[in-house]
Amino acid sequence: MIRSALLLCAGIIAAACVACVAATPPAPMAASAPPPPPPTAPMPMAAAVPACAFNNVTMVSPPNFDPTNANTTPNPGAPIPQYVQSDLTAALALAPPFFQKQLCGLDGIFIAASGDSWGFRNIKDGKRYLALSLNLWSSQKVPAFSAYENIVVHRLLKGWRGPNHPLKGDSSDGAAVTVLAALAHEFGHILFYDTFVNPRGTAPKYGAFCGGNFFSQSWQSMPDVANVWRTYGDVVGTHKAGDVQIQEILNAVPPPGGPDIHGAGGLLNRIYSLQGSGHWASFFAAFSPDEDFVETFKLFVLKNSGVRLQSLKMEIPIAGLIVTQDIPGTCSQRPVLASKLNCFAQTFCPGPTIDPCGAVCAGPK
Repeated sequence: MIRSALLLCAGIIAAACVACVAATPPAPMAASAPPPPPPTAPMPMAAAVPACAFNNVTMVSPPNFDPTNANTTPNPGAPIPQYVQSDLTAALALAPPFFQKQLCGLDGIFIAASGDSWGFRNIKDGKRYLALSLNLWSSQKVPAFSAYENIVVHRLLKGWRGPNHPLKGDSSDGAAVTVLAALAHEFGHILFYDTFVNPRGTAPKYGAFCGGNFFSQSWQSMPDVANVWRTYGDVVGTHKAGDVQIQEILNAVPPPGGPDIHGAGGLLNRIYSLQGSGHWASFFAAFSPDEDFVETFKLFVLKNSGVRLQSLKMEIPIAGLIVTQDIPGTCSQRPVLASKLNCFAQTFCPGPTIDPCGAVCAGPK
């Protein structure tokens, strides 16, 4: 069954990894965020870039290709701009080897001229495709990673800009990290369907990963039908008793520019805080079981990338004060999140992992 995930505006590569031969590699919301600051230190690089033909990137064809149709096949189109190629090269160099290998296994990776980014598995033949939206390169520049995450959160919060990731200004906040995060999110949706929806078109088998323990500590109820398409911002499933529900937060969100009279900041803080559930890799992760899987995979990729993501602070306004939370920075104090990350470590790391919050996969499994 096709599986599509719409991460907003992350536009990138259009390459079918059809042949892994030696080659020199190239490189979701309209970006109103400021361009990324120059890194204060050289960007760390992974040991090697995959040997598949990432230099064959193109735009998706036809330009109006509709990924919500589970039976269609995207094709290579026009060449991509050089600035996209350069950012892609840098993102691939940062990617951990296990993720480079996964990207090479796709049947096609593309750049979509507009709209949201996507990833899907064709319901007929099982082939898998990914596209990032050219909207990510607003004014030919990718936003800093923290600015990109702000775009995601503000869109999910219906335009409320009260909560904010402050710019970090270091190598882990660079454009290449943004592109890598976008790739990891979209691939995570493909991985969700490969992992849980087999054979294609059947009900999700949530026990098919990590001994069935990935979702059991966070979710009270989950959908028993696999959607052909997951639209950006869908709210699906119910959190465990005692945890704040996403719809509670959305119901309390003030209009853009308006005061937080319904306590949306305090409710949102329960997603991010240690005193809350501590279950989630991000706000987006709490929207549905599949986004939980996808965003945790994204965090795992970033923690194992060339920048070894250690921190991403979130400032939340609550009753006139600013409360700062940091999910990646306090990962080891979040046992449920750590156990979810360990599920991916067991799958992708070649050896045992002592600390999944700081795990480094030495190579492909």
